[in-house]
Amino acid sequence: MVIDSNSLSNIKYEKSFSLIRKNSTNLQLLDTINIISNSLKECLGIEKQVDDILWKLGFTNYFKGSKYIKDAILLAYDNSKLLLDMNSLVQKVAEKNSIDNANAVRTNMDRSLGNMLDYIDSKIIYDGRTISLKYFIDLCIRHLKKIKICC
Repeated sequence: MVIDSNSLSNIKYEKSFSLIRKNSTNLQLLDTINIISNSLKECLGIEKQVDDILWKLGFTNYFKGSKYIKDAILLAYDNSKLLLDMNSLVQKVAEKNSIDNANAVRTNMDRSLGNMLDYIDSKIIYDGRTISLKYFIDLCIRHLKKIKICC
C-alpha cells in the first residue's frame, strides 16, 4: 500500500475466513438444537404419561380441575420443592392459567380429585384417611420417575 497525501493506491482488499470458528459455531448450534429437541421430547413424553395416568384414573380434560391437577403434577415434577408448600404450587398453577383467584383453582382441583375417587367407586386410603391432593400428586410424580428409570 502506498500512501500519498492526496490518494491511496495499490490497495488490496482481502477477505479472511476462519474455518475453524465457523465449524465450531455450526457444531455449537447443532448441539444446542439437539439439546432443545431432546428436552422437548422428554417434556412431551412426560406430559403424555401424565395424560395416560389421569385418563386411566377417570380424569378428563373437559374439566378445569383435571387440567389444573395435570399442571400441578408437571410443575411439581420439574421442581419437587413446590410439593412442600401446596399453596405455592396452587399459586403457580393459577399463574400458569392466568387466574387471579388461587382458591378457585384449589377448589376445582379438590372437586376433580373427589369426582375421580367417586368414579373408581372406592377411596384410596392413606393412613386411614382419604387421599389428599398433595399425596396424590406425590404418588403420580413417584410413578413417573419410576417409569423414567425403567424405560
